[in-house]
This record gives sequence, structure tokens and C-alpha cells, in this order.
Amino acid sequence: MKLLLSTVLSAFALCASAAVIAPGSVAKLTLTSNSDLCVASAGTDVGSQLTLASCDADLTAFEVVRAAPGSDPTQLALNATFSSGGPIACISASGVANDGPLFLDVCEDDLFQRWNVNGGTTQGPIVNAGQTACLTAAANTEGSAITFSTCFGEDTQEWTATLV
Repeated sequence: MKLLLSTVLSAFALCASAAVIAPGSVAKLTLTSNSDLCVASAGTDVGSQLTLASCDADLTAFEVVRAAPGSDPTQLALNATFSSGGPIACISASGVANDGPLFLDVCEDDLFQRWNVNGGTTQGPIVNAGQTACLTAAANTEGSAITFSTCFGEDTQEWTATLV
């Protein structure tokens, strides 16, 4: 009986530590090394660039549009664009060179708008499906650009998806 209870509790702890992000969820993408900073958009318009901002700031919530991360790459749509009256805008790396700034673009069926979010859990790198580069903060300070950079496992490439 003790062995069975211990096994059940261990399995529960493992599942709780690797929570899965469901499609349709809204999350803030927090820099793991500085939990006060989140990916933010400069606006709701197509072409708006992404930066690090206080997680309390506007334009820091993103909807997981497609399949559950980890099973298939997903799009990350700025939540505010669902009610802005304009097009729904997703994080895009289309046409972006290595270390170039990421931006919002009209959500389309484009590999450069699809991301493998943290291996499907709530913490880890966010890797692009089109070129396997990472969503990266240029530095771990507020106002730093969010770039499309080679994945090196740096702390500026580690994110925690916090459901809102």
C-alpha cells in the first residue's frame, strides 16, 4: 500500500512540474532569469516589434492559437489583437536575419510564425519551426529587443509560460 501511494504521489509531482499548455490558452512569456520581465509588443499593429517589458504592462499576453505546444508547433497571437478590430497578429520571424528583431504579422499558415513552446511544458526555450532559431532577449533588461537568434541555451533564451 505504501509503495502504491508513493508511486501515485511521484507521478502526480512529475505531472505537476511539467504542466502542458493547452491550445486556446492565454499566457505571458516570462524571462526565466528575471520573472518581472515578459515578451511585449510595442503595439497591436502589424510590424510592431517585440521587447522585454514589465509583466504588468499592456500587450504582454499571447494566445496559443494552434495545437498544444509539444505536439505540433503553435502560433503565438497577441491577445489584444482579438478585440482591436484589426487583423489577428502573431509573433513572426518571416524574413528576419539571425539576431534580427521579431515582430507582429498577420497570422498566416507560415512556418516562421510557428513555435515549439518550451517542449510543450511551461518552462524552457521557444524554438521556431521554420529555422530552429530561438526567441531570444537581446539582454535581460527592460526595453531589450526580442530577437530571432541561434539557440545556445543562454538564460536570455529560457522562458516560462505563465497562464493568465
